[in-house]
Amino acid sequence: MTIEPFGNINYKSKDQEWFGLVDNIAPNNKVELIIFADGSNQNIDDKIESVKQFASDYNSVMPKLYELAYQKYKNTQWEKTLDQIKEMYFLTAVSLKSDNNSI
Repeated sequence: MTIEPFGNINYKSKDQEWFGLVDNIAPNNKVELIIFADGSNQNIDDKIESVKQFASDYNSVMPKLYELAYQKYKNTQWEKTLDQIKEMYFLTAVSLKSDNNSI
């Protein structure tokens, strides 16, 4: 199946998931996209829309995640600057669970 603008995903019946290494979620890297489904015929349009919304919100979500990581390291022996945090972490996967409420 092709999902615009992300690319191709394939259904893996053993894991009950759609899976693909896709573009256009995070800039500069491909992201594993996993969408759990009860079968290859299950309508996942609403889940695809959630992924599209996440991709459109990427630029506002990532700074918040970087800040959260920065705060977690702050005042510890592993303290890092915000720039170091940004170099250490990047989005590698989006996994939409079957309940459609958790990523």
